Amino acid sequence: MKKYIFGALASTIIAFATAFFWHLLLFKNLYEQLGVIGRIEPNIPIGFIATLALSLILSYLYPKLASGENNFIESGVRFGVTIGILNIIFWVLKFAATQPLSSVPVFMVTESVFEILQLVLIGIALGFVYRKKI
Repeated sequence: MKKYIFGALASTIIAFATAFFWHLLLFKNLYEQLGVIGRIEPNIPIGFIATLALSLILSYLYPKLASGENNFIESGVRFGVTIGILNIIFWVLKFAATQPLSSVPVFMVTESVFEILQLVLIGIALGFVYRKKI
């Protein structure tokens, strides 16, 4: 249970930090030009609930999908890429298909890179939390 809580906590911190840096600092102007950022201020409580829910699920799934690996970095990267691809399918493609974006390809590439990067970092953190101690 301790690893589950630490995994969820690490996932939540990484998710917020990477999303803030990527969307509100590094690529804020691009996202505004694309028409992705439409709110004047984000709804933090809903974002927190969504991030926490995803973090709890990822911390639950990690030992079931990536257990038994000797190299926690390698298994974390594999886990992150797998979940990142699912996020691209479930989120990026649907958003691109339904929202009036100024450039669908630019959005898809930028957001897909973000999804993979964020989830690989989360996967590595989960790999560290759940690693087998030798």
